[in-house]
Amino acid sequence: MIYSPFYSEKFECLAGNCPDTCCARWEIIIDDDTASFYSGLNTKLGEKIKKFSDTDEDGNRYFKLHNNRCPFLDEDNLCEIRLCLGVEHTADVCRQHPWFIEEYEGFTEKALSLSCPAACEIIFSSTAAGAYPEVTDISDDKVLNILTDQRNKLFAGFDENASVRQNINTLFSVAENAQNRIDEAEPFGTMCGFAPPDIQALCSFTDHLLNDCEILTEKWKKLLAYCLSKTPDKYFENYIAENSLLINRALAYFIYRYFLKAVNEPDCGAYARLIALSALTPPLIAFLNGEAPDETFRLFSKEIEHDPENLDLILDFIMQCET
Repeated sequence: MIYSPFYSEKFECLAGNCPDTCCARWEIIIDDDTASFYSGLNTKLGEKIKKFSDTDEDGNRYFKLHNNRCPFLDEDNLCEIRLCLGVEHTADVCRQHPWFIEEYEGFTEKALSLSCPAACEIIFSSTAAGAYPEVTDISDDKVLNILTDQRNKLFAGFDENASVRQNINTLFSVAENAQNRIDEAEPFGTMCGFAPPDIQALCSFTDHLLNDCEILTEKWKKLLAYCLSKTPDKYFENYIAENSLLINRALAYFIYRYFLKAVNEPDCGAYARLIALSALTPPLIAFLNGEAPDETFRLFSKEIEHDPENLDLILDFIMQCET
């Protein structure tokens, strides 16, 4: 069974009209099947593919960037390989973007990424109520069954018109209940508590994003640095209230993306904190920089969600802060 948010059917790639193409700044990994097909191309395009292909230290084939862009992104921001060979002969990562695909025991979940401008607009213009499907599959993994059951309940009662803090408190309450049930079934132990992050935690997390995580764009670096040069004040809570609908929709998105990932390392407090930090830090950055909050969410997703190493660093940071 494959699950995806119900708003997904609205998605349509902006292609050459995209204001922030996904074919720039990231090196494109070429899967083995696609690389094998390219190796048999005895054409001008095949020669160009060979010229711009390389292998990283892990043995992965990839396209070397040219002027910080994929070498096959033409002046109209369209893919030369797709135009000449068809979408079926682009790399897996190109065909899948902007989808995150998570394989769980017994079912698969797909989610549009906030990093994509077209997807971002859909996510923030779609009501969170009823947007995320109930998982009905029963897995052989007891921990996963507990997590899906608790997330189903979380979404069933999710109110995007409630205060952000209320929804975050509910998230932590549900996460704690999930942890208790997991520990009863098979004790793992937990490192993280279940207290939502305060303003100091958000500032510490912002510092971590700037100084410890890999940064893709100069704009993100400047936003983080400027944020840390300022002192948040009481008006930030007013800002959260004024933008509660958008932040709640982002919160629902991050719940869908990360709540079930606790199956990999059953520490529900850590993943609840990851979700809350992801939902509250971009608004803080927007507030202190005078940026639009939806744009800072999009940049956060672009910088963090597509980089497994950054996500690992963040989880390590969260767990260390709670020990």
